[in-house]
Amino acid sequence: MKISRALSVFTHLIALVGFLSIFMSGGVGVPTAAVFVLALTASFVSELYGKDYFVGGRVGAALAVLLVAYSAAAILLFGLEPFRVVLDFLIFTQVLKLLGKKRMRDVVQIYVLSFFQFLAGAIITISFSFAVAFVLYIAAAIWALMIYEMRKASLDAGVSSGDGDPGVVTPMFLSTTFLLSFGIFLLAALIFVTVPRMRGNYLRTDFLRSGDLRSGFSDEVRLGRVGEIKLDSSPVMMVRILNRSVDDLPAPLYWRGIALDEFDGAAWKATGGGRYGGPETAPRARPGQGRTGGHLAQEVITESLDTDILFAANFPVSYGSVPGGRVAQVNDSYILPGRISGRIKYLAYSDVYTPPAGDLRGAGVDYSDIEFERYLQLPPLAPGVSELARNITSPGGNAYDKALAIKRYLLMNYGYTRTLEGGRGEYPLEEFLFDIKEGHCEYFSTAMVVLLREAGIPARVVNGFIGGEWNEHGQFFLVRESDAHSWAEAYFPEYGWVTFDATPEGGADMPATASFISSYVDYLRYRWNRYVIDFSQRDQIRLFNDIRDRWKWRRGRLAGPSGLFSRPDGTVVALIVLSGTAVWILVTRTGLGALFRRGKGGAPERATIIYGNALKLLSKRGFSRPDYMTQREFSFYLKSSSFPGAGIVDELTDKYLYIRFGGDGGAHEITALESLYGKLKSLKSKGHAPKTMP
Repeated sequence: MKISRALSVFTHLIALVGFLSIFMSGGVGVPTAAVFVLALTASFVSELYGKDYFVGGRVGAALAVLLVAYSAAAILLFGLEPFRVVLDFLIFTQVLKLLGKKRMRDVVQIYVLSFFQFLAGAIITISFSFAVAFVLYIAAAIWALMIYEMRKASLDAGVSSGDGDPGVVTPMFLSTTFLLSFGIFLLAALIFVTVPRMRGNYLRTDFLRSGDLRSGFSDEVRLGRVGEIKLDSSPVMMVRILNRSVDDLPAPLYWRGIALDEFDGAAWKATGGGRYGGPETAPRARPGQGRTGGHLAQEVITESLDTDILFAANFPVSYGSVPGGRVAQVNDSYILPGRISGRIKYLAYSDVYTPPAGDLRGAGVDYSDIEFERYLQLPPLAPGVSELARNITSPGGNAYDKALAIKRYLLMNYGYTRTLEGGRGEYPLEEFLFDIKEGHCEYFSTAMVVLLREAGIPARVVNGFIGGEWNEHGQFFLVRESDAHSWAEAYFPEYGWVTFDATPEGGADMPATASFISSYVDYLRYRWNRYVIDFSQRDQIRLFNDIRDRWKWRRGRLAGPSGLFSRPDGTVVALIVLSGTAVWILVTRTGLGALFRRGKGGAPERATIIYGNALKLLSKRGFSRPDYMTQREFSFYLKSSSFPGAGIVDELTDKYLYIRFGGDGGAHEITALESLYGKLKSLKSKGHAPKTMP
């Protein structure tokens, strides 16, 4: 590929990659993306076929002024989000540049606009897709900059498009620049892990936040609404178990969110005051916790959720490393004091112990540990509800058997559906129990709690998630929006709150198994979030300590009494010889040797540099070569202008063209060219340039 064609290809490529950096973040609408793609395509096709289809200079300048005026008005007069306005400004300025005639300075401006788009993508997205955009941009930028410098040097040397436009973009060139980009990527990774971490979000923006808030979870339960439950596979959080094997966990796991205690006949809400506490304090005591065998430790990474609830398995007792350092506790649920709409990472500790049925049957009736009346509260309901509770629980003599009887009754006599139609009555629970007999998990949890309270057993509704996909690659649970769930809890003296899930099969799904590809993509997303987005000062210290310990261990193995370098045999020598042989094969067989031997470049490249320096020297003395002149025409012009060194320039030009385009590029030719340049440089008489050029 010739340099002029390569410049067009890589200029459009870097413009495309810069745009993709923000497009993949969801920050660009379909109309804007369509305009950019059309402009990019039109620009590339017109250059590919040598057409002069471009926006004129005056029209482009007028459109640029209108764009600046619109951007200023959008911020100052209409109050639009500044970051969004700047983003649109970058995109449409790039569109104008693509549609305009491209001189070398315009190419540079396209590169700069692409770079700022890339930076904008880094600010507005934390998605794993940005890692792909990052690698593509590094490679495209290196290719584009190298081709730009080649083309600029060719133009400075007077080489125009055509036969004098060399084809230097070869597979060797692309592979070499790819290795260079890989090295830059490694250097960037080294800088990333060594620069001290700083707390604070200095480049935060509210842009895209409202559109990126996704959750099937709700901090309330409201019955009677149609279409509230939506199946969505969007990830909500990733949970890594820190101190237990997944085989030792109860199944299914309930990712507890918020406990709701007050019911008005149609909706549940949480009441009661909360208390604040430090996240690193000892776990709060729970009845019967001496039999748990320790608390389950979890690392939770959430996506952007429109809630201030902290999630944890089963029964959370403590949290650590939460944003702000403090949490509020309400109904054994934990809440951040200030709602945080962004993604967060924290540690959670849970009690996942479930007392045996025999112990629960022997639980007493001393409810002095809780607000007994608060968890028996009910609104005025139809007499049939109380009668149904008595009929279901009449055979049971203790609270546990009564709760079990209610759960069995709901599982055997009611069906699960996500497409529940609205009823005609004022109380949707009564319609569910006596007429429709179908509903989603919120109806079953509500029915379970109401019937328990009618039977005199303290109970409450809990909203959260259930199960999730176990990822074998990353060893974590991936919880999705479709895993949102609601269940009931009943209180037993000496043992605390116990889970009862009366939702039939289909509403409380067991952990799913993802395909190999999707599972591995989820694993990569987790690694990106954990070790790039959330790479903290603590991780940095741990990494450096690990490197130090490994170095001490390796040094001991190599230099110790039985180490490698203490051996009297020829093992070390053999390893050195084998390593040297491998490097020699790599250099000689892959073409890298030619790259190393080239030094500052081949003879044509060095000749171009020398000739370019000569042109710069002549320009300083008042003899600048116009773009429309060839090298020989310029030499003839110097002769006609009575320039003292015209003969030297003529000989230097002949020698340069001979080396540059197919002649002998030996060292003696380069030496001769350098000698001519030295003579030109040492001229004492500078001559006088004419006032007008021919």
